[in-house]
Amino acid sequence: MAEQNVARKFKSGEQEIERSPTRFEITGRLERHVGIETDNFKYLQSVTQRTAKLCIPSPTILHMRGGRAAIDKRAYPDMDSFYDDLARIYREEIHALADLGCTYLQLDDPNMAYLCDEKMRESVRHIGEDPDQLPRTYAKLINDCIKDRPANMTVCMHICRGNFRSAWAAEGGYDPVAEILFNEFKLDGFFLNTTRRGRAASRRCVSCPRTRKSSSAWLRPRAATWKVPTISNGASTRRAVTSLSSSWRSARNAAFSSTVLGNNITVDAEIAKLSLVVRVAREVWD
Repeated sequence: MAEQNVARKFKSGEQEIERSPTRFEITGRLERHVGIETDNFKYLQSVTQRTAKLCIPSPTILHMRGGRAAIDKRAYPDMDSFYDDLARIYREEIHALADLGCTYLQLDDPNMAYLCDEKMRESVRHIGEDPDQLPRTYAKLINDCIKDRPANMTVCMHICRGNFRSAWAAEGGYDPVAEILFNEFKLDGFFLNTTRRGRAASRRCVSCPRTRKSSSAWLRPRAATWKVPTISNGASTRRAVTSLSSSWRSARNAAFSSTVLGNNITVDAEIAKLSLVVRVAREVWD
């Protein structure tokens, strides 16, 4: 792995935090020699009597941070073969997870949100990619990853705007990607971060007539934030949840951080926030 040359700026109020996220360098043909998330799922399943939901990185992350330049042309003279191998590995992993009893899988994909932010769209052009075409490329990739999933496995996508030291990276509504996202991705549902101008666009696009009827969308209420220690009261959180129409449900975002560095929040505050979410969920949905 190598560091990306262009740093991203994460924002928290007036503060800006510059960080160069790790990217992947593909130096040979992709193969799955061992389970990637299988041990994690085994552990998760061992500590709950409820449906064990496994969250894994989206395959788009292997491409987005470096583009063609990060993929050895001797290993992959053409990009189609790279995407084919990547999708095959995900299918192998998904089937291994299914064999262990996994029925609920979530792909964590910040890239679809990044493609809504003009500054980040410019960085995509910088690595030689077309930000208008890339969502369609990623739709085909993800559809190939999940096309043979068992009938009893639900696969959703969580779209995050970045979550690092209580700051975010991407802004803007979903308009640049909405038509492709909600019509071409063959997923069972979407978890959308709707802060920073995302709610109106996502609500409008998901409800448009061309949207696939089989998918659902979940909006995260603004009241349930994980970036700061402040804890909202149960009433405000209930209002945020119940104000959504019956076809929408609330969902968490990237929890307390998308990185190992975490957010500016204590463990006690994390426990209190999770307890509030559980209590409100029981009150709203019983």
